[in-house]
Amino acid sequence: MTDSAKTNDPWADCRDTLRHLVLESKEYIVFVDTSIDLDWKTSTSFDNRERKDSTQHHAILNRIALLESTPSDFLSDSIRLNFKRLLGEALVRSFDDDYDNAFQILDKAGSYLAARGLEKARIWYLKSAAQVAIGAAIVGLAVWLLRNWASPLLGEVALYSLLAIAGGALGALFSVIMRLGKAALDPAAGEELHASEGRFRVVGGMISACLASLCVYGGLILPVLGNDHRTHVGMLLAGFLAGGSERFAVSIIGRFEGANKESKKQSRSKSE
Repeated sequence: MTDSAKTNDPWADCRDTLRHLVLESKEYIVFVDTSIDLDWKTSTSFDNRERKDSTQHHAILNRIALLESTPSDFLSDSIRLNFKRLLGEALVRSFDDDYDNAFQILDKAGSYLAARGLEKARIWYLKSAAQVAIGAAIVGLAVWLLRNWASPLLGEVALYSLLAIAGGALGALFSVIMRLGKAALDPAAGEELHASEGRFRVVGGMISACLASLCVYGGLILPVLGNDHRTHVGMLLAGFLAGGSERFAVSIIGRFEGANKESKKQSRSKSE
């Protein structure tokens, strides 16, 4: 652009940082800049003009500022650009005194950002849970393949407890997958928090699986599994179920508490 053209162009200073033009007129320009931020500039005559409804216009500006400040750096540039374009379209509608449509676009922009953020949070959560579960499954597979060597070294109880723990990790991963649409995730909390929650969900399942497998071996739960073969199968099954359901482990702990209370009552009656 020549110097004379720049002189005649009221928005010449915006051109260098312009990435996407939303709308340009003689009175204003609305665009997304190279930093993927919504920007605009208005003429003096436009600023001096009385708005049709200044309260509505200022409410829209406030809503745009709030939405734009919502954390979105973890999203791709294309998603962020689309989001800022929607905000720009809402601003243009407000500049044209079309406040109803401006609010409708802002509602859609908020829903768009929330949906894309939730998708990202689910990926963080599921990815971290899958990494721990797959790692545990690989260890469990190695223990099973080397069972003839590991059994004399660890003992059968420890061997099948390790296998049950691997099953518990897979059960926890299965639970994460099945409940993913119902999980209370907030992308604004960041990747680290969601990743930690996914990892600890699987670790919790592994701990529950270990507890459940030992209870099966001790005959505290599923006493119908009497012989060695059925006991080993029961340990693996209980591990998977305990990993997939927190209630399974809670019921085991509740059974211990109930047995402890019953023994105390019996002790008191005997002393009396």
